[in-house]
Amino acid sequence: MTWAVEYRSFNPTLDLIRHLKNEMDQLVEKSPYSSFIKLVLTREDGKFYGQLQINSPNRKFETSAKSKTLPEVAGQLLGEINMQLKEWKYLRAV
Repeated sequence: MTWAVEYRSFNPTLDLIRHLKNEMDQLVEKSPYSSFIKLVLTREDGKFYGQLQINSPNRKFETSAKSKTLPEVAGQLLGEINMQLKEWKYLRAV
């Protein structure tokens, strides 16, 4: 499983890079086998936009968010994608 983070129109801090690396590593553990995870963060017109996708051979998970702050965008993206993964795991077990 692999992942990538793309930053558009801003330069991330080292703390942000470390934080997102930890979050992405956690997503890898929760995601279907052979998944590719991509996070795109963009700054435009004073706002931050984010898109998070997990692509696996059998399923695609995706979400997007926008806010004035980057932590809010990251929190929204991770919260939604984690809910989708929990639902997927529940439905697999039923």
